[in-house]
Amino acid sequence: MNYRCKIALFFLTVLTLFAVLTVGCSHNNSNDNIVSYGKIRMHYENLPDDVETVYFSLFTPAGTCIWGPRQAIIDEHPDYVSLYQVPVRCTSLAMACYDADAKKVKYFYSTPVTIVAGETLDLENPEIQDVDKVSLLSYNVEHDLRAHTGDTIGLQAMAVMGTADANYYQDLTEYATWSVNKESRLATTDAAGNNITSKGVYRCLNTADDSVEVSAAFGSYSDYANVDITNATITSAELYSDVMEVALADISGKISSTLPLPTGADIVPVMFVATWSDGKTSLLNTSASWENDDYVGYIAANRGRLVGIGNKEDREEKVESVKIVAKYVSNSKEFSDTANVTVVDADLTGLALNSDSFACDIGDEVPVAVMGTYGSQGIKVLLPAYAYKWSSDDEAIVAVSDVEQPLAMSEGIAKLTATSAIKSAYKTSCEVTVVPAPADEGADETETDGDEAAAE
Repeated sequence: MNYRCKIALFFLTVLTLFAVLTVGCSHNNSNDNIVSYGKIRMHYENLPDDVETVYFSLFTPAGTCIWGPRQAIIDEHPDYVSLYQVPVRCTSLAMACYDADAKKVKYFYSTPVTIVAGETLDLENPEIQDVDKVSLLSYNVEHDLRAHTGDTIGLQAMAVMGTADANYYQDLTEYATWSVNKESRLATTDAAGNNITSKGVYRCLNTADDSVEVSAAFGSYSDYANVDITNATITSAELYSDVMEVALADISGKISSTLPLPTGADIVPVMFVATWSDGKTSLLNTSASWENDDYVGYIAANRGRLVGIGNKEDREEKVESVKIVAKYVSNSKEFSDTANVTVVDADLTGLALNSDSFACDIGDEVPVAVMGTYGSQGIKVLLPAYAYKWSSDDEAIVAVSDVEQPLAMSEGIAKLTATSAIKSAYKTSCEVTVVPAPADEGADETETDGDEAAAE
């Protein structure tokens, strides 16, 4: 998978730090009357005999894990387990079953869920599968990284579950089996020699100008990302709310004052972008630490995702503005940036594109991005792929089926239309002109020289 697709999918997913919930026991929280919660009772009388430990996670529509992973010991709860204080924004559940060694997932179960505040959702006898037989629509490691010798980096494994017509995202980072092709270059211990317990996190060892391939396997699926270790150093790192050019060649949308978080949006992506001494740029989202001062638990922020947990009208305490801080340490120097986020009562009112026309060579992906427009303020938020569907009036010219980004196929003009998956009346279109790729000048010169030689 190319870099553009990896970064685009990256927007669809990232873990949050909002994990204040427990499994198998009641939990009293002072925020119960501020954020909407429900409860899940999972019945699993038919678990395989070799299962000893089960972990549960719950995710937002964009795949962000905001509950778990939490462990349940089967001997202590032989028939069912109760999952308390599940935020109503959770829309899917994952259940990972480990054997006695507890080193690798052996069985897995995933399902969409609907959480209703104050109510219990009963799930009876989940159809647990051998992990090697689990079917995914896609599986991606995100994203290619750059790091200085000695830096600590983090990667993420994202999956698309369900069916083509009803799919959902889940962050499977903690359930994947990770490996590197050059173990002498990336370590799973920190500078003090302590084991790094988080999956997908590594420390770059004392080498420079090298590239390491990091892979994550889940059942029969695997993917990888490249980590470039360099002697170059980070000179600055800043938060951006809008990076339309995925390759980061043209960065726009620097957060200068306040970033609005519409209540109707599943997520608002924020990019933490590093500029290096050699002029290159890279994303720090999966490697940075994220903090916020929202102590009432409405906004969760981590890996560049602002997530509204619960419903604004359910909060007794009003949050006018929340401060988001991203931090990353590179070459023993800390880089950080801050953005103020304001919660805005605004629902989806339409879709917009980053341009109404594009010109592409045959074989290129169309660099089109879809944004949701929220409220009378016209707030624009980059949408995850599950939130809309593409159509093309001529797939022979621009294809949208079985591709992650519209693809220029042959010469001509085609009309692309993005339609909201929530409200089909919301749609927006653009025109794409496809031309033949430019000829290789070197090849033309060689051919001309050959013809001249033949004439002589």
